[in-house]
Amino acid sequence: MGKGHHADNTTRHQQKFKGWLSLLFPSVLEVQDDTALWHLRGDDGQGNYIDVAQPLERAQMVVIQVNVALLGSVKRQLSDLHPLERKHFICDLRLQILSFDVGFQGIADPLDIIMLTKGLFLDTVTRDLFLQSVTTIDRARHAALTILERFNDGAPGTTLAGSPSVS
Repeated sequence: MGKGHHADNTTRHQQKFKGWLSLLFPSVLEVQDDTALWHLRGDDGQGNYIDVAQPLERAQMVVIQVNVALLGSVKRQLSDLHPLERKHFICDLRLQILSFDVGFQGIADPLDIIMLTKGLFLDTVTRDLFLQSVTTIDRARHAALTILERFNDGAPGTTLAGSPSVS
């Protein structure tokens, strides 16, 4: 197969995923990305977005990704925790995210940005599988945000599970 066929496939995949993503998001933008054959961003208009890309390094896959940035107040509260409490909080957060069957990076000390990902092989992906995966990533993001919000609003000296602090 020549380069023209590969370029046609890439364009076809991009357009297919753009159409599918537009079923969930009112705005779908093409993002410039030197590490991907194509990169799309679904934006809900309320500051929430999900990225979908076909990475150059893993061209047989499409990767769905969302980032959760921690508020400064949460970062300060976490840094004020006893190291063992902070470790327990991070472990609890990891376990909650694992229950969604998504990959993650950044759930380590110090917490700053949590990256949630789900990879799908291009030769097996269907519209339903893609939409379900985007929904799963979005649910994992909401879970992480809820956990962080609960921690931010929580009583001083409590961990994610509400257990007493370590002295």
